[in-house]
Amino acid sequence: MRVFVLYSAWTDANSFFLGPRYFADVLGFWKRPFESEDPSVGGCSALPVPSVEEVEAHLHESGGQLSVRQKQWRKFTSSLASGSHLS
Repeated sequence: MRVFVLYSAWTDANSFFLGPRYFADVLGFWKRPFESEDPSVGGCSALPVPSVEEVEAHLHESGGQLSVRQKQWRKFTSSLASGSHLS
């Protein structure tokens, strides 16, 4: 199955393209950072899991509100679920 995604060229992280990619490729790109902590193979070192106290402190400081980025991500993922990104 082919899907349209926004992706960057490997040579220039500041250039983005919207185009067809095979779903298996997209899934592979998404999984790669989780499969290894070695950046040379696309891995990404793990971030520490915050403690319950840290999460509660953050929620208290932010008033329990989502950040702009979190709101944009929620809107994007809901458009994927509804299929509206295809129109």
